[in-house]
Amino acid sequence: LRLIYNTPLIEWDNSKARYELDFLANLKEQLKKETGIEKPFDIGMQFHIRDLPLEQMAYWGTPPDRLEKDTLTEHLKKFGELGDIHMSELSIFTPDKNKELEILHTVVESAIESGVCKSLTMWGPFTPSNAPWADQTMRHLFEGDFHKPMTSYVFDELYKILESYTA
Repeated sequence: LRLIYNTPLIEWDNSKARYELDFLANLKEQLKKETGIEKPFDIGMQFHIRDLPLEQMAYWGTPPDRLEKDTLTEHLKKFGELGDIHMSELSIFTPDKNKELEILHTVVESAIESGVCKSLTMWGPFTPSNAPWADQTMRHLFEGDFHKPMTSYVFDELYKILESYTA
């Protein structure tokens, strides 16, 4: 059994993230005293990333300019001192394919290099195309029938990133 404290908008250093970090540090200490468990919970980070103004989006998200690889890696490590990290809802919404790949590299490489991320789940690769949020998901991973991976730029790039860390 793993308890995951999952909350939005803590993917970068901001006032909400600092509040949550302090809250979780106090909670960890309390639970450690009561249970003796060193890491009594994991931490979920949602990682919806948007490169458009909020008024053009169906939901909030992290602007990509808030995510720089070294800074993100260190941010993940801070939270990782409290519990294992799970990137629970990665989605990248930008009309720019190059920017999408750049963001993918930043997030996935930071997750791996931090040493504290235990999973990465993508938001909506199977979302029907008529859903209100369909254009704001990781829609480039599978073809329309969802039976085989696409030979697409996102899938290929993700594979290359993961492969580069296994050599």
